[in-house]
Amino acid sequence: MYRFPKRKNSALVAINEWLASFNVHTDGHKISPGQKTVMTVQPMSVVATERFRALNIAKRGCRFPHETLGNGSMFKTYDQRSCRFECRLEYAAAEAGCVPWDMPDPNLGEWDICTSVGENNLGKFDDAMGSDAALDNCGCLPNCEGTDYGLKVLSAFNFIKLQLCYSICRFMCPISNRPSSAASTNGRMSNWP
Repeated sequence: MYRFPKRKNSALVAINEWLASFNVHTDGHKISPGQKTVMTVQPMSVVATERFRALNIAKRGCRFPHETLGNGSMFKTYDQRSCRFECRLEYAAAEAGCVPWDMPDPNLGEWDICTSVGENNLGKFDDAMGSDAALDNCGCLPNCEGTDYGLKVLSAFNFIKLQLCYSICRFMCPISNRPSSAASTNGRMSNWP
């Protein structure tokens, strides 16, 4: 189950096609303050052949963008992430009995607005939105075509701890063992990463 980051001022980063929808809470990577974070992005495009396009949905096991889920969908084109978002949204609204003010109402006005207290609780909605049960019986098929952006965190370097260690070393290490930038910058770390 997904939980929102507990640390204040942290951020979530996600990458996708510019027209595609996504849920940064399920597809994102946490970035913490005071850290230098290095990531790689590896795009992978899939294009279907005409022969594959001719197969029906059941045989090919995926959907093309024009194969929407019908009038009940809030999206004009099909995308697996959009489908999963709708499933999560409908499940969370039913579990909490409300929808946050900044989320679309899947049933156009059927649900109350979530509040921070009371029975229609925002926390209850958030928990349900991140629940694995939200995708049970969802039936969201993969995309037949598209580009996926694999985002991988290579390293998260704690810059604040480095500054602290550098400051301690500056006063405890003999001058001959200090980094050369310490003497030339009056102890500032201008040449450090």
